[in-house]
Amino acid sequence: MYAACFLLAWFLSCSSSRIPGDTSKGRHLLVERHHTSDYMTPAPVNRTYVSVYSALHDPEAGEVRVFSEVHPSNACMAAATCRLQGRGVDLSVAAKVDMPFGALLKTDTPEPLECFHTCQLPPGSEGVLLESVTVLGNTSQVVLSQRVERIEVLGVQKMSVGICSAPVFTDVPQYLDWLDHHRALGVEGIHIYAVIMDLSRVRDAFGRGRPGHKKRLTVQQSRRVKWHTRHMTDYDMPSHYYGQLMLLNECLFRHRQTYEYLLFMDRDEFLYFVDTAPTAVNLAWEFHSRLAGTNHTSLVFLSAVYRVHCLVAFVPDLAERPVHSGSDAEAELQEYGEPYQVYKGYSIWEADHRKPDFFNCTADPLGENAPIPGRGCHSKSVVRPLTVDFMATHSVFRPRPGYSWSPMAFPTDQAFIKHLRCLSDRHGWIADDSASLCERTLPVNYSVQAGNGDGVEVCPGDL
Repeated sequence: MYAACFLLAWFLSCSSSRIPGDTSKGRHLLVERHHTSDYMTPAPVNRTYVSVYSALHDPEAGEVRVFSEVHPSNACMAAATCRLQGRGVDLSVAAKVDMPFGALLKTDTPEPLECFHTCQLPPGSEGVLLESVTVLGNTSQVVLSQRVERIEVLGVQKMSVGICSAPVFTDVPQYLDWLDHHRALGVEGIHIYAVIMDLSRVRDAFGRGRPGHKKRLTVQQSRRVKWHTRHMTDYDMPSHYYGQLMLLNECLFRHRQTYEYLLFMDRDEFLYFVDTAPTAVNLAWEFHSRLAGTNHTSLVFLSAVYRVHCLVAFVPDLAERPVHSGSDAEAELQEYGEPYQVYKGYSIWEADHRKPDFFNCTADPLGENAPIPGRGCHSKSVVRPLTVDFMATHSVFRPRPGYSWSPMAFPTDQAFIKHLRCLSDRHGWIADDSASLCERTLPVNYSVQAGNGDGVEVCPGDL
């Protein structure tokens, strides 16, 4: 690819406890995958599963939040007390338990449940240096234990706009354009959560699997990009989307004292200001001028799908050198890395005057929030992180006290999301550059959800 590859360092801490099992409404008994020639053979699991991702301490708010995935729900709900320990500190406080997404996916697919434990420190604890948190149940049994990280607090020196993107598991050819485009808009930091998951590139007998092509993820460094990692486990399923809700909320909490605004989007989604060069946009002011002085938590941008050919040209002279070296190099088959790739698809930098048809569109709500009248269209959000308790995938799930969930819509004649979706099939990106770039059904029904949640589609020939 364009830059050197860097090795990822990661860890995932797990602890188990013997807590009686149950099932949550809309979810089913967890299954463990036994890897065979047909990729996955589900088998019931009757033990408790607790996987802790992180425990973050916000010293400004005097709050610790633990992010984990569990099964069954009792493994989360049994929590009663947080024991917080550190330098000269050993105190116990009540554990607040949240499982906001426990019954969202009403499918027959068993999967882990997102679990959040919040521990509120007493007043005057702003300067404490915590090292660990242990969550205990009503009978003092250990539910989980984890080392604590202290989040960055910038105070009045906060950065303006950051991006959270999760999960990421394979390459997309638009990635470097995506970085440059949003950097030009004024984004100061990008936080990408990579899922280490070679297994999921294979589709099982039921056609399940992600992401539709087999391009290994290349980690390309930039001073504006910070990578976080999560291992896929034997309990992940495609409908669970590999910890997405947990990862997005971890990003929200981790960076809530770092940025004034956080934008939640994927690496093939471009925030586009109509007929305006990205360098001419003052992104922070666009957000501040609309949200400051209100009780709104977020702005929403409607999304339009632009199907694109994701073709690459290979430059073999720039391929990596042979993997094998030394005296046995000639005796073994020489293995080479991929040659340098040049993206040949859609250019975000060239003028495209086609306008998406957002008639009767409203943002697609999720979870506890009442649906908004109108045609449900795909959207993405920018939020004021200190006003949000939990994020859903595309919108605010639960605001903090004193703030309204109701998002403020950004005018679509001024800005929207360009979703540059690669044409692909189960084998990878479609190499045929004559393949159709339109899947829209005509005439458009303006009373139903647009594109099954994928957004309004822009086709060749549209005005």
